[in-house]
Amino acid sequence: MVWENNYTLWTDAVKKDPDSAIGHSYLGRTLYASGNIKEAIDQYQQALNLNPNDDEAIVHYQIALKTEPLFSSCL
Repeated sequence: MVWENNYTLWTDAVKKDPDSAIGHSYLGRTLYASGNIKEAIDQYQQALNLNPNDDEAIVHYQIALKTEPLFSSCL
């Protein structure tokens, strides 16, 4: 079984399909919810690189950057 929590689920999904914008987006959402803002931003950025039209990733990415605006200078 893969599912222990959302983190294990989406980490496994991204590992199995690293080209999944959806997987990266949901992993980002999970990381953001647990307070791992930098890691969340990394996942949102990967989702956007894979699918620049991923509206959900764009919204979550912008929210994460508002929470930690200094991370935008690292991108």
